Formats: sequence, structure tokens, C-alpha cells
Amino acid sequence: PELRVVWEYLPFHFEQLRAQIPKISSEQIAAHGLIGMPQRFKLRTLASVEQARTRARSVWVWIQRMLKQIDTILDSLIDAVGYSTGVAAGGVVKEVKESMRALMA
Repeated sequence: PELRVVWEYLPFHFEQLRAQIPKISSEQIAAHGLIGMPQRFKLRTLASVEQARTRARSVWVWIQRMLKQIDTILDSLIDAVGYSTGVAAGGVVKEVKESMRALMA
């Protein structure tokens, strides 16, 4: 039951973060690796992990790896939004993701 409540609550927080992304300054975009080679590296790593599903020891191991890489990108976005706008957006999204990881450990 709690998970259902969380899933109903989460879209608001995703939207809150998404709405702040266009407000990120170009300096913070660069400082948090959200452009150029650092961004490509993060996204290629995510793609590589996604494609490695069949080679993972189990689906749970694969999901944990996916969540860890998503966390890397999410941290960059949350930090860049916070530094640029002063808005603390995305924290709930990250906390729910961390809780999901803990449940799979």
C-alpha cells in the first residue's frame, strides 16, 4: 500500500524538478557535467548498463546498476538546479529511488 501512495506522489516531484531544468545556468550545466563529453560519458554508461541486462547475474543486480547510473545523472541535475535556482527540487525522487535500491539489497 505505501508503494502505491509513493507512486501517486512522485509525478508532482518529477514535474517540479523538470520545471526547473530550463532555469539551470550555463555555468552550472558545465560544472555538473550536463554538456559535452561528461554528459556523453554518463549517457553512454547508462546505455551500456542497459544493454548488459542479459549478462547480469540477475535482474535485481541489473536494476541496481541501472539505478546507480541514473543516480549519477539525477544528482547532477538536482545539484545544478539547486545552485542555479535556489530551489530544492528532486530530493523526493532521489529518496524514493534510494529506498527502492535498499529494498533490492
